[in-house]
Amino acid sequence: LAIRHLIHAVEVVRPPTVCLENVVGFETSETFERLQDRWTQAGYRIETSVLCPSELGWPNRRPRVYCIASLGPIPKAPLPAFLPKHLSNFIDEKLTPQTHPELWLEPEMAHRFLDAMDRVDLDAEKPITACFAASYGKAIVRSGSYLQTRWGYRRFSPREVANLLGFDDQFKLPESLPHTKLWHLLGNSLSLPAVRHAISGCI
Repeated sequence: LAIRHLIHAVEVVRPPTVCLENVVGFETSETFERLQDRWTQAGYRIETSVLCPSELGWPNRRPRVYCIASLGPIPKAPLPAFLPKHLSNFIDEKLTPQTHPELWLEPEMAHRFLDAMDRVDLDAEKPITACFAASYGKAIVRSGSYLQTRWGYRRFSPREVANLLGFDDQFKLPESLPHTKLWHLLGNSLSLPAVRHAISGCI
């Protein structure tokens, strides 16, 4: 319903440019076909691209499709030159099982899902995390990565996940919310470096 409302709202309001982010596969869906037909009839040019922040040097995989609709030309911005960022720059080394026990997996749980978990070792040459989903903290498999430490495997803290999405320390997470709620919100959020590049040709 939300995307249908957006399709109609753009036709009525007619903003100069619209940027839409969605999961990969949206660009081949019936919903996107409807969007493309109606916005094209409304005078918009539409371009889509698939981009992952790892292509911009960020140690996080989060491929998404970006749809740019514009009433004017849509310049394409080439990938910028960058120095890859190492995952260690996003890790809070002060976290321990004593200070944040909720982050650590119980040994029995880690052993049970060891082969299915996405495990990350900071000593690797180019460690990179998987996409953190809204189910992180609840589901063990296919929800995000786990960091190997000398105390065992732990979850990435909400602050670390936020940093990997491009939110700097000035972006404050509400301390009143539990980790599971913060992970849920961040899993439904955006990768700021990817969004910044996706819209760079239009601003």
